[in-house]
Amino acid sequence: MTKAPGPAASKPPSVNVLTLKPGTKLIVESELGSIYSIEFLGGRNVVVYGSLDGFAPFTKNGYFVGSADQKAVQNIDMIVKGLRAVFQFFDAQFVTEALTSARVEGPGWHYNVF
Repeated sequence: MTKAPGPAASKPPSVNVLTLKPGTKLIVESELGSIYSIEFLGGRNVVVYGSLDGFAPFTKNGYFVGSADQKAVQNIDMIVKGLRAVFQFFDAQFVTEALTSARVEGPGWHYNVF
């Protein structure tokens, strides 16, 4: 007797950053309330505007790597709900806390990804 396959595991909401046009912004919020504005310049190239613990605002040029759990990058080129966003800057790698919301914005339009 064979066992019937169970329901497919649903994937968390996400967005592939390579589909975003240059100039598009992605506003994400982490589980600790940090908010980052990510401007896509084309491909993985980004400018990240944020702050550390609500203080020390920063602006950094770099590239988006992918989304990671606590161990490693799991989704290259994807922003995924519940995972951490990973960026590579000239002087350091930056990893956010787990993301709880994401909004994509362009000139005259926006939509909530999650």
